[in-house]
Parts: sequence; structure tokens; C-alpha cells
Amino acid sequence: MRYIIFFISLFCVSTITAQTKLSADDFLNKVDNNNITLLDVRTAEEFKNGTILHAKNIDWNQPEVFKSEISKLDKKQPIYLFCFSGGRSESAAKLLTDQGYKVYELDGGMLKMRANSNLDDTDNTKGISRNEFDKLKSNNHLVLIDYTAKWCAPCRKMKPYLEKINENKSYGVEVVFIDADQNASLLKELQIKALPRLELYKKGELVWQHSALIEEQALLDILKSYK
Repeated sequence: MRYIIFFISLFCVSTITAQTKLSADDFLNKVDNNNITLLDVRTAEEFKNGTILHAKNIDWNQPEVFKSEISKLDKKQPIYLFCFSGGRSESAAKLLTDQGYKVYELDGGMLKMRANSNLDDTDNTKGISRNEFDKLKSNNHLVLIDYTAKWCAPCRKMKPYLEKINENKSYGVEVVFIDADQNASLLKELQIKALPRLELYKKGELVWQHSALIEEQALLDILKSYK
């Protein structure tokens, strides 16, 4: 019986350690050479706008292509992977781990890395500056900042009722949508490390903040309490 327990414990430890999350600094130190498999599992468009040196793009959102491409990888070689904020890379890491690969995942993705490192930012020509952001939040009425991205599923779920809130003047709230991909420098400066992210400002002061999905009625109740 002791041998069986030991075997089960060893199996569990091996399964857990097969997938390892690394901090930004540790991840960058590990991938700073050509002799590793480095995967960017974001979309081709995101990849084109900027990635980590030597990374190969395999889009997690294209399941059949992803499975086909990873089948070509050497299981004897560890895989380092990342996405924008960690959601897709976590799912991809689990799949690869289940298939017998040793996986190292960038904890929090490029969003957290940009907030904590000197990684070069993507093209932000379509974004807004810090001065513009400060002006936006400093209006006398309520301003709800929504940090969002096209690939973020919770963000997409929230968008319809955020747009409704913005259009319905009776709520007295202006909703400002800030695309994370187009404003990487701003998000780094503001220390925004996860999406979705909401911030409510009243007369320029931050009065409420929330990271994660929030249902419409719960959000409306919050907004009403600050009118």
C-alpha cells in the first residue's frame, strides 16, 4: 500500500510540475537564446504588432491549426509560451502538458510583463497619451474606463451593456473604451495587469475599480450608488 501511495504522489507531483508559471524576469532570462521553443499563442494580427524575440506564432484561437502545429514539436525540448494576459497561454499550456510536453508559461502574459519590465511596446499610434487619458477621467461627471481587447471573451460579453450605459444619458455616465493592444504603453504606465478592467472616476477621483467580468445589474447598482 505504501508503494501505491508513493507512486500516486510521484505521479501528481510530476503532473503539477510539468507546467510551470514563470515571472517576467525569469521568463525573459530563460528565453534569451535561440535554442528553445518559444510560442506566442496570440492571433497573427497581435503577433505582427510586436512579440518577444525568436517567438513563433501558433494561434490558440484556431484549434485545428494549433493541434497540427504542436504535433510537430519535439517533446524532448521544453516549450516556453505566452499570450497577452495569460488566459490563452494557460489553456494552451494545459493541453501541451496533457500531451507530455514540459511547459513554461509567462505568468500574466505580455500585459503583466510590460508593467514590470523594459520589454519594447507595440505600435501605439492609434492609442491615447497619458495627458489625454488624464483629461478624459477628469470630467465633472462620472467616467467609467473600460480596458478591453477584441480577443478577451469577458470583455466582449460586457461590451453591449457598457455601450448601452454610455448611450443612455439617464445613467449620467460616460464610458471610455481603451483597447489594450493599441495602448500598451499607457497600460504599462497605469500598471494595468489583467483584463477586463473597469475604473470609475468621479470629478477626476478614482472611486471604484474592478478586474474581472461583472454582470450588467451589478454594475448598474454600483453606478447608481455614485450618482
